[in-house]
Amino acid sequence: MHKSGYVPIALLWAMGIAAAAGAPAPKAGTPPTLQDLAEMRSLDSVTISPDGRLAAFRVITPSLQSNSVTVQWFRVDIGGAHRVAIPLGHSNLPLRQPMFDAILDGQAQWAPDGRSLYVQTLRGGRITINRIAPKGVDQVAISDSADIETFRILPGGRKAEIGLRASRQDIAQALAKEHREGIHVDRSVSLEGSRLTSNFLVGNRWSTMRYVGKGNSAREAFSGELRQKSVPLPGAFRREPSMASLIDPQSNPVLSGATRGDAGRTISIDSGKFKARLAQTAAPGKFLLEPSYQVIAQLPDGSERLCQEAFCSTHSAALRSISWNPKERELIIAHEADYSGWTVLYGWKPETGKTRLLRAADGSLDGGSTYSSKPCSAQGTYLLCVHAGPTSPPRLVRIDTATGETTTLFDPNSALRQRRFNPARFVAWRSASGDRFTGFLVMPLQTEGPVPLVITSYRCRGLLRGGFTSLAPEQMLAQRGMAALCVNHNNSVGMTATPDGKLETLAPHLAAIAGYKAIIAQLANEQLIDASRVGLAGHSFTSMVGAYALSHTDMFKTVVIGTGITIDPATLMFIDPVRHGWNTSLLDVLNIPHPLDDEEGRWKAISPALNAAKVRGSLLIQTPENEYLSAVQLFSAIQHAGGASDMFIYPHEGHLITREPAHQLSRMRRSIDWFDFWLLDHARVNATNAGDIAHWQELKSEQPPTPHQN
Repeated sequence: MHKSGYVPIALLWAMGIAAAAGAPAPKAGTPPTLQDLAEMRSLDSVTISPDGRLAAFRVITPSLQSNSVTVQWFRVDIGGAHRVAIPLGHSNLPLRQPMFDAILDGQAQWAPDGRSLYVQTLRGGRITINRIAPKGVDQVAISDSADIETFRILPGGRKAEIGLRASRQDIAQALAKEHREGIHVDRSVSLEGSRLTSNFLVGNRWSTMRYVGKGNSAREAFSGELRQKSVPLPGAFRREPSMASLIDPQSNPVLSGATRGDAGRTISIDSGKFKARLAQTAAPGKFLLEPSYQVIAQLPDGSERLCQEAFCSTHSAALRSISWNPKERELIIAHEADYSGWTVLYGWKPETGKTRLLRAADGSLDGGSTYSSKPCSAQGTYLLCVHAGPTSPPRLVRIDTATGETTTLFDPNSALRQRRFNPARFVAWRSASGDRFTGFLVMPLQTEGPVPLVITSYRCRGLLRGGFTSLAPEQMLAQRGMAALCVNHNNSVGMTATPDGKLETLAPHLAAIAGYKAIIAQLANEQLIDASRVGLAGHSFTSMVGAYALSHTDMFKTVVIGTGITIDPATLMFIDPVRHGWNTSLLDVLNIPHPLDDEEGRWKAISPALNAAKVRGSLLIQTPENEYLSAVQLFSAIQHAGGASDMFIYPHEGHLITREPAHQLSRMRRSIDWFDFWLLDHARVNATNAGDIAHWQELKSEQPPTPHQN
């Protein structure tokens, strides 16, 4: 007789097989569903223990059942003999970047004895530093009347330095005063669509975010400047720790061109006899913010060797990580060409100049963060990376830099990994002007002649889920009988200056359109796609590209955009009503006058809304609430011109629309139905989309019969 017992969720997590609570486990060998993609887990914030034996990391879990996103810390043995991941403390809510809603990296430091972890924790409405350990140990170690924004354990392990702003009570009092006396409209106030007060959730506490400084960063209103404070560290040693326990947590430091501040910093081996650094070879351009770097090594005799290979000398974003293999005295370089999200590992020995291909690309390798672009971590001869590919969800891997062997340390998506994904082919091409682009093509498993194509954009890093913000998942498009091509935007294209030193108006947008045009022609020549039935899903920058292409070309039969746009004149009036506003620089970037000073009619030449009468394709707008006003002029203009436009606004969401998994699921489902309807003339009606389909049929019946413009 078999006995059955209760298996804790924590243990299932530790084994990497827990499905979402209350949801049936996906069946192996069946295609992925929208629900699978909406609930994909990600990993970030890898940190190495003082003795180098353990790695701690976070797992980020979206849940459709609770319609929330939580984070949970784990630790795992790096050595590999015992690869069960152990939960640390309890799950909690992630901190987010104001206005954008990107999940911020977890701040964590190991206790000097390596038995527990101190982490920044958000619960309820306050931010503290908690000490977490196995078996549910989760205790507030440092708290304050203000939220703790930064922290670090000071040498000796007995004190910590924390970064604070104003107290929560002082902020609340200032907001109450503002409520009584009225909100002063200055450059700090966002008028794109957010509520003016209580417009950002910190845990379960509504707060007010405002723009600060000279740029467009945002933080809590009336919070003031960051101040440092030294405080005791509870749980510290009662006796003086040994020197062995005070090893830098990153005992093998890593450089990264994609991380700010690494230029000029050095990493070394053999007690400093061998050093490596990133030297800037070209400053950031006036329009392209990324500098160029070269990898340089210093030998024991003090001489320097320059790595002359292309993977060592390139723009900063391509140099994902640079670390030492101490046994081989070899630098390990993770390189990504042309913003491809396709990571190749190379080895370079400074003493001999010998190079080798260590690991060919099969996805992206990094620290897992979507916010800070943190690189892989290094420990001895190992790299610890978050690996994800076009058909491979995120997992924590250990890469032996001597052999390139890859070992999975933790897989939070093991059930999703068993799904049957349509193959994704890496493609690279050039536009007519010679600009290089990359992407991933997903085709239907069964086709009869050329099929419609949907281009998704503008980053294709990791598992394909519809481009940068999961707008129109490629696998779902392929399941419906459409080809899907995720295109990485190459940041360096279109940065063309005019004789007076300004950026040519919409040059990057036009370069992107030229890249789309080239690949559409190529795939049509291969008889894979029907060039008369092409759609585009765009977000942020490519929302503008899509809106412009729809109103100025005949490339796209339909477009879905996930944000507002900044190339319509009304947008500038909304988001920058005051002189020297936070977004005034847009006028310089676009090289165009303020709408009120446009005597030459330059806005008429570029604005999608002002050219709405030329639009013959259809447009679906699915925007976050905090920027919906940036889309209203275009939506209204197409409606007024008799065209087909539809618009949905997602409440309480920022630019990336990641707060509520239900919103992501809704956007993905509606985008797929939209492309199915306009590109394949299918009206697959069900209980969820019946209202949408009925409205779209009405829009289609009212469209003018005029053919596409030339």
